[in-house]
Amino acid sequence: MKNLLVEYNFSPGLYDEIRRMKLEIYDDSSYKLILNWYKKYQEGDIFDIEDPKTYRRENIFNDFIPEPLKNTLESLVSFPNFELKTFYPELTEIQKKEYTPLDVRHENYHFHRLENRYWVNVSPYIFKKEFLKTEQELLFGRFHEEITEWLDDVYKELIQD
Repeated sequence: MKNLLVEYNFSPGLYDEIRRMKLEIYDDSSYKLILNWYKKYQEGDIFDIEDPKTYRRENIFNDFIPEPLKNTLESLVSFPNFELKTFYPELTEIQKKEYTPLDVRHENYHFHRLENRYWVNVSPYIFKKEFLKTEQELLFGRFHEEITEWLDDVYKELIQD
């Protein structure tokens, strides 16, 4: 039986392309990606241009993650003392409770390791990669870059159709 290893969630701000992603990666390197997005109207499209619901799209992908990403993830979770912080930089308790504007991009990871769950907020309004210091944290930074690049490519290919 495969076990959930990593979850990644992305929700755009007001200024990003309208898409929402939920990615689940399992310990056998398989994944499930749910991608919600809007199709831009193009001349000749058959759907009703007055009804915004006709623009909504949802695609669900089930496959195996690309080999380079698999290798990075395997290295990342192989640390015997798996430890990632929730925020980079660290926040005070007061800062954690402060208002977060709705118009910003939200991104986060949930790592499921050895009966523990690690949540990492990588939303651009808070995440600063210069605060990644340890070997494991730097590898996480690389993993995040690879994930976002791969998902951007998936999305760009999808909207071409």
